[in-house]
Amino acid sequence: MFTWLALAFIAGGIIPLQAAANGNLKRQMDSPFLAVVVSCSVGVGVLSVLIVVAGESFYRPLDLLLTKCREIPYA
Repeated sequence: MFTWLALAFIAGGIIPLQAAANGNLKRQMDSPFLAVVVSCSVGVGVLSVLIVVAGESFYRPLDLLLTKCREIPYA
């Protein structure tokens, strides 16, 4: 229980840091569009590396989603 509480506090503290980093990036690049492109590209890159390091497949979540969608009864 304590672990989840600690993770919640850490995540709550990271949100303002991300907002500040995005603001600084926008100011340095003089373009909100380029700042978003850089921010999203870095995020996708970091998540891709984490997926590879964890040994997961990129397509596993998609297969799981499609399997769950096929099980939904349609009227």
